[in-house]
Amino acid sequence: MSEQTEQKIIRELEVDGSGVLLPFETKKGRYNVIRPGDPLGIVRWTEYERLALVMGTGQTFSQLLDALDSVKNVLGSNKTVEQIRVEAILLIASIQKGIIDLSKARFSKAIYQASIFIWRDGDDRMTWDMATAEDYIQDWAEEGLSEHSFFAFAALTVNGLIPTFRKLEAERRQLE
Repeated sequence: MSEQTEQKIIRELEVDGSGVLLPFETKKGRYNVIRPGDPLGIVRWTEYERLALVMGTGQTFSQLLDALDSVKNVLGSNKTVEQIRVEAILLIASIQKGIIDLSKARFSKAIYQASIFIWRDGDDRMTWDMATAEDYIQDWAEEGLSEHSFFAFAALTVNGLIPTFRKLEAERRQLE
């Protein structure tokens, strides 16, 4: 008789009316959540700013989309072909570098970003570091917590993400 592997159920986390994660528990302990907009402390804020940069380009999500618009504008400009080629190559190379940097991360940047707003009972609420974040994320993965819960929460923490998403969605609808 063959042994059957126990199937884990992926568990969505509970959120409040604003979409903010509520405290949750795993076998390793209870996790508490800092509401976006509430004070983080200097260390967590510094790490938040670093992780809020999109794909290693040194730009926020909105700024990156603006940079892509710049590429379109350069390609459609009246500059010489040589000028267009150089500017477009430089802008695209920056985005490619960011994608490569992003692909080297052990976990999704969004989940790391969400972890800045979460701490486990017994840990220092005022500090954040990559090793602790990886411990938390590994715990969440082993517990079968849904990545969607963390992605949605991380989206709430990114300035400009929701308005930019709405703008892109409207542009997509116009193209249909």
